[in-house]
Amino acid sequence: MPRILPRLLAQIERTAEQQSSWTPFVLPRRRPKSLHKPVPPRPSFHPVHYAKSILLGSPGTNPITSSRVYLRHKSLPPRPRLSRRVKTRKDCHDHPRAMTEQERQWWSSPYLRMLASPIRQCVATERFMPNDFLIRLAHMHLPASLLPAGERTSTPAQVVLPDGLQHSKFTVRKSDKANYILCNRAALTILTEYRAKRLSPTGASIHPHLADQIAHLLRLRVLQELELLADQLQADLDRPGRRPKYKSRIIRRLTRDEWDALRSDGTIPYPGAIAVLVVPPLQKDPITKQRPEPSMSAAPPKPEDVTTPKSAIPMCTLHPVAPAAWDPALGDGILPEERVPLYNGVALFPARSQRAALHALLTRLLGIERRSRHAGAEPAQCARASHAFLLCSDTESVLRGDVAAVAIALWRVRMFEDTGEDVASQRTAGWERTRR
Repeated sequence: MPRILPRLLAQIERTAEQQSSWTPFVLPRRRPKSLHKPVPPRPSFHPVHYAKSILLGSPGTNPITSSRVYLRHKSLPPRPRLSRRVKTRKDCHDHPRAMTEQERQWWSSPYLRMLASPIRQCVATERFMPNDFLIRLAHMHLPASLLPAGERTSTPAQVVLPDGLQHSKFTVRKSDKANYILCNRAALTILTEYRAKRLSPTGASIHPHLADQIAHLLRLRVLQELELLADQLQADLDRPGRRPKYKSRIIRRLTRDEWDALRSDGTIPYPGAIAVLVVPPLQKDPITKQRPEPSMSAAPPKPEDVTTPKSAIPMCTLHPVAPAAWDPALGDGILPEERVPLYNGVALFPARSQRAALHALLTRLLGIERRSRHAGAEPAQCARASHAFLLCSDTESVLRGDVAAVAIALWRVRMFEDTGEDVASQRTAGWERTRR
């Protein structure tokens, strides 16, 4: 011990002198393991094919004593692009593979990915829906130190909290078992009225600010997806070797002429467009003469940080990609037209600190995209840029970054805050359990 202490003190001094740096994404992640194996041919149970008892057959492929070898397991999902150093496990039959062009086309669609998410049951409507249309709620033990002195008991109190809304690279899930509810504020009122006993049979309480907490975490997920996308584009830009020329751009600003045309025509005629975000830069505080600092904290924002628009600005409006056309052979309204959501940044992020982080991340993405090589011509520099940011996703952008994940996070915020068509459709959508 006397010999260890001097070395520990010296190491502490050297560590204190060094400049402290934050290393992102240090959470340990389990490497996915595949159980996929080639399945033997279907065995025969007819006595003619066996000269002796079936139990005395080959132990490796015996359908009775070694029935597990006939079980089929799923293979690992393909990756958009394989790295140069692909590591495989020993005795592994499922090797990593890259997506085909058709699979990349499916992966670039945010709505197809939402529909392909795992199926879960909503506790409010008892309907089965994809996971991306639901909110995950888990039971958490509340520390006794946070309770008032008169409410402290020997058994820890339980409370229902959202779990798994943030990205796994920023935080991990706290609970293995959870319940799911519709991604909408109206569903939480149903939960607190007559479905609370089913969700919390052990007496877990639902705090009154649960909806505001979920809304804050959903908006935080948008910022996290944008930061991950910026890191992916930066890593692709810093990759050694000759950089390829890309045909399309992931993000760009709309010019004033394009923005005026969008407002007059109401269409977004850009190939691969998945979202348009109108995010003006924040104004300086009249007292401090400073702009608000960007914040990506999971803690709730301060009340004075939240701004209320003077007029009722819609958070999201859907615009068609082309003018409505009537086909005499098909009629009107038979086929749904493709639409692109346009998000208003002030209504989407009422907290000024989060809106400052949103504008900073979009500006960072724009700077990285300008340094990348593109085959297409960029809009003229003399054209004045608007406050509208256009996000695009296609088979080529999948190789650079996950833009569809940003669109999914934005759409989940819209579903949660919407009080019109989404409420009516989600209460009747989904699948019911067949009762026999």
